[in-house]
Amino acid sequence: MAGVRKKPESNGKYRGWYVDARGRRKTFTGTTKRAETRRMAQSLEDKHLKVRLGYIAAPHPAEKHKNTPFREIADEYLDWGMASGGRGGRPWGKTHARERKNKLKWWGGASQA
Repeated sequence: MAGVRKKPESNGKYRGWYVDARGRRKTFTGTTKRAETRRMAQSLEDKHLKVRLGYIAAPHPAEKHKNTPFREIADEYLDWGMASGGRGGRPWGKTHARERKNKLKWWGGASQA
């Protein structure tokens, strides 16, 4: 039951939707071409239908970042914490930030420098 809205959004792109493997409607922003967005929606729905019917295994959430280096993830986490990781969206305190950094260094092992 994939589909596309009749009119594009203000940015000129069409909104599409499809039914996912759990039977829920998911929406996405497609391209500026309605037919191309419809093909994208149909393709996504076909993929999710195969998962639903058991023809292919459902992707594990961790697969998305499986090949991302630990250092990259740790740096992203530290940047987030320094910006807004504390209570009420405030940055971490100096001591807490230092402890996070030390613990990540230990978890990273020899790959840390």
